[in-house]
Amino acid sequence: MIWRVRHDDKTAIHRNAATLRAPTTPIFIDMRPAPEACHCLMADGSASTAIACRSLATASQNDRRANPMTCAFMIRQQTPADTPAIDALHEEAFGPGRFARTAYRIREASTQPPPIALTAWHNGELAGAIHFTAIKIGERRGAILLGPLAIAPAYKNKGCGLKLMKDGLGEAAALGFRLAILVGDLPYYQRVGFGIAPPGRIVLPGPVDRARLLAAELAPGALAEFSGPVTADNDDIKR
Repeated sequence: MIWRVRHDDKTAIHRNAATLRAPTTPIFIDMRPAPEACHCLMADGSASTAIACRSLATASQNDRRANPMTCAFMIRQQTPADTPAIDALHEEAFGPGRFARTAYRIREASTQPPPIALTAWHNGELAGAIHFTAIKIGERRGAILLGPLAIAPAYKNKGCGLKLMKDGLGEAAALGFRLAILVGDLPYYQRVGFGIAPPGRIVLPGPVDRARLLAAELAPGALAEFSGPVTADNDDIKR
């Protein structure tokens, strides 16, 4: 099940919370919106806005049947007011060592605002946050770096990270990005279509365990289009 949501003039495409099975090589994730839709209400942080979407209540019920520990999360765009809470979450999740990571170097080199930055909330409490950075691979545009993804300890193993990833990747596909990459553990990220990148095809600016360099196609055949060193895409974000 897929649905489309208009939020802050950005389009996000959401899939249901059923676990995606993926091999160890990247597969194409079909993020195209379903044609049928219904009208419902969704909080935008300050007020409720009528949107065309599939029933969020039904999706939440499906999530809970699949995983009794799943919570109902409200996903919205990050705002400047969220920064202190997100910084504290990153400190708790990753510690000071995060500044030395290879993926962090790419994010720090970006001079453009993140194309996608989402937060998850439960009963007014920050449950998690995800950030994406536009990148070039071998000077080719159209790729995106996922991370960091951080989940508050109280909300781990309750579906928060999975929902943030699905929503973020859906929005990336809607914005025209063709390939997503990250550095992380395959068993966790293969649930949303990531697989180990072919050796030597994607080169990060620092040491990375090859088994943790993952990629997911957001358009059919996208992986074959990209090869070379990864750098931040500091050109105009519009394509």
